[in-house]
Amino acid sequence: MTSRDGAQTYSMTRSLNEALGLESLLVHFETLEPGKSGSRPHSHSTKDEIFIITRGSGTAWVNGEPVLLTKGDAIAFKGADGEAHVLTNTGSEPMEYTIIASNPDDDVVTFA
Repeated sequence: MTSRDGAQTYSMTRSLNEALGLESLLVHFETLEPGKSGSRPHSHSTKDEIFIITRGSGTAWVNGEPVLLTKGDAIAFKGADGEAHVLTNTGSEPMEYTIIASNPDDDVVTFA
């Protein structure tokens, strides 16, 4: 699966949800090529997310502030906090990470 916004490709995504029969929990593996971002900066109203870096390095932009991430690092976003966030591969090799997130029906995504 490829995450897209119009003609923009953000990341290559593999989901475990269907294979595991999950509905209220999301588990995705994503790969970002150097210079790419996982999405546009956004926040969630109720969806909680954890990103675990498994390869490479990059930057999480949280409300416009950089947080450097490398293999083994994790960062979490609580939906109700309204923190605008996006991951960007600022390294020279593909960055891989696992996303574990809640999957609330009432989540509203706001793009910054």
